[in-house]
Amino acid sequence: MLSFDGGAAGRIVDRGQSVLVIDGYPEFNLMNKSNGLSEKTMLLFISNVMYLALPLQTWQIVFTVIIIGLLSEIVRKGIDMLKIFYGDMQSSVYNTSVYFKHAYEDKWITDPVAKEMIKDIDKSEVLDSGVIDSPVLGKIPPVQLSGGVKTLILIKNEPEKVFNASNCGDNCAHWLLKLAKDKDITVNMYHIMDFGNEPFEIEILNNHMVVHDMDELVLTAGQYV
Repeated sequence: MLSFDGGAAGRIVDRGQSVLVIDGYPEFNLMNKSNGLSEKTMLLFISNVMYLALPLQTWQIVFTVIIIGLLSEIVRKGIDMLKIFYGDMQSSVYNTSVYFKHAYEDKWITDPVAKEMIKDIDKSEVLDSGVIDSPVLGKIPPVQLSGGVKTLILIKNEPEKVFNASNCGDNCAHWLLKLAKDKDITVNMYHIMDFGNEPFEIEILNNHMVVHDMDELVLTAGQYV
C-alpha cells in the first residue's frame, strides 16, 4: 500500500502487481497497452509518481550520489593507467614474438626508452637498429630479444592494440606501469604478475575495479585466472 498527496497526478490508494488504482485515474495495468497509453506517456507518468512519492530530501541524496558517480567516472577515464583484462580476449595479440617479427620498425629499437628496457631486462646493448650485443648470445638481431622486451616494445609503439603481457616476466612489471603513465595502456594477461610492494593504480577490465596494491590485485584478478 502506498499513499501520498499527488496534486494533479492524484493519489495512489492501492498498488498491486503492475496495477495502479489512483484517485482521478481509471484503474489500468502498466504492462497492458490496451490502456491507450504510449510507452512514453507511461514512463512520464511513472516518473511523476516516483517524484511525488519520495520526499525532497531523498531526491537530493539520490541526485548527489548520481552526480558524484558521474564525476568519478569522468575523472577515472581521464587518468592514464594500466588496464588489464584477464583471460581470453578476442581482440588481443596472443603470440607477440611472431607479431614483432613482422611488424617492428628500426626506429623502435634505437628509441631511448627501448634501449633502456633492453639494457634493464636483457642486459644487452643496442649497437644499431639491427644489432644488439648480448652478454650471453653475442651479436643478435632484434627478433632474438627476449619475449618480454619484444612485448614491451610493441606496447610502447602500438598502444592502440592489446598484447598478451603474460609473455612478460615480473621484471617487466615496473615498465608496464611506467609506460602507462604517459598513455592509456591495455594488456591481456593469463597470470597474476608481481607489481611489487609499492602502491600503484591498475584497472581490472573484467569488472572495472581499480586496485592499488598486490593484495587488492590478487583478490580481484584471482577470480579470473
